[in-house]
Amino acid sequence: MSGVKLTKHVNEAIKLFEFVRKELDPWVGVQTGFAFLLIVKHTHVNEEEMRVMDIGAMMATSSASASRNMHWLVKHQLVELYENPDRRIEKFVRLSKRGKDLVKRLEAL
Repeated sequence: MSGVKLTKHVNEAIKLFEFVRKELDPWVGVQTGFAFLLIVKHTHVNEEEMRVMDIGAMMATSSASASRNMHWLVKHQLVELYENPDRRIEKFVRLSKRGKDLVKRLEAL
């Protein structure tokens, strides 16, 4: 990757995290931001169902860590969790109204 391409990607990532820190919480962790972006990509863009355990696997982290990230996102009303009707211990995740509103504003960046 050339320096120009790398600079572009780094600048886009910085812009994205500056937006999230400004709009939500200046102390939001990178891992939590990454979890949110995975949810956006898979549930909003690709219209897939996604479980909390899927997020943990994609992030190569423990289920406990994935749960902590989900707790933060739920607390800030960006996502909602709901039970898998066939397997109650599994939780699916989807964007909340506030999460969808944030995505619309992100698309305008």
